[in-house]
Amino acid sequence: MIKLIKFACVGGVGFVVDSTVFMLCFHLFDAPIAESRVIAFFFAATTTWLGNHWFTFGSTHNTAFTLLKEWKKSMLSACISAIPNFIIFMSVVSVLGKETVFLYSGLLLGVIGGMLSNYWFNLKWVFNK
Repeated sequence: MIKLIKFACVGGVGFVVDSTVFMLCFHLFDAPIAESRVIAFFFAATTTWLGNHWFTFGSTHNTAFTLLKEWKKSMLSACISAIPNFIIFMSVVSVLGKETVFLYSGLLLGVIGGMLSNYWFNLKWVFNK
């Protein structure tokens, strides 16, 4: 249960990165909504991998090769878990609109939708000793 709480805390930081990068891309740089989500996802997934590596799972694999392998596994699990995340996000936005409150609502609901599968992948595959 402690790992799940730590995972959720790291996920909270990832959500801040995700939403910040998304809003910068979408509002400041006028990138299309889907492209903004993909760019933000990459930054957030890398941030959460780092947090989970050191904080949640206390991984001791610190050589360049093992870090790269772990990062790739983490990105793959995040991509699989992003499917429900993106479906929920796009559904909320397509139904409710692109106003900021609905964008953030969609982001939050999407993140919650993908969190549980991502936790399972991280626990059983990415950081499994």
